[in-house]
Amino acid sequence: MTKMSTRNWAKRELDRASNNLDMTMNHLKNLHEKGYDSVPLIKETIKLSTQMIMEIQNLLEKTKDSI
Repeated sequence: MTKMSTRNWAKRELDRASNNLDMTMNHLKNLHEKGYDSVPLIKETIKLSTQMIMEIQNLLEKTKDSI
């Protein structure tokens, strides 16, 4: 029974991590919508950060599925 409880806890924590990354993506989207991406460095940061967040979310999902 303890293992199942631990698995559920781990899956919940992975979901929370993914949700936090979703919030980060929303902040990046807000920067884009406000026009801050007209600054080249900010535009590149938004682009690269979005790509990395998507990769991390995929890894979190794969990890969650393997638990």
